[in-house]
Amino acid sequence: MTDTNELRRLAQAATPGPWHFWRGWVAADIDSDGGIIIAERPTPSGGKYQARVDGNFRFIAAANPAAITELLDRLEEAEKEANKINGRMVEVKKRLQLIVEEPSNTMSNAKAMREMLRQANLALNALK
Repeated sequence: MTDTNELRRLAQAATPGPWHFWRGWVAADIDSDGGIIIAERPTPSGGKYQARVDGNFRFIAAANPAAITELLDRLEEAEKEANKINGRMVEVKKRLQLIVEEPSNTMSNAKAMREMLRQANLALNALK
């Protein structure tokens, strides 16, 4: 499992960029005066591995601190939403369990039927 806190710390400590793949270099802009070379691709050999090397360097440039931070923010938000949904589902399960556990002879018992409907409505409202 990825340590997202460590990944966020590393992204914040890195040169913010933007990062580029340009003429065989992965470079990050520091300010309007210049930048810093992050990595330099080996001299192109034109061989069968050159496309893979270029692809790796393009990936490194795309996986820059801003992109990683945005992905971590999205992941954090999705995890919060999933936790909310899970909490709602627990409530729905409890309410539906009350309905399931009602004796089968309650069809003639109006009070029990009203309680079952009330629990069903509460379960549905918990999903909203």
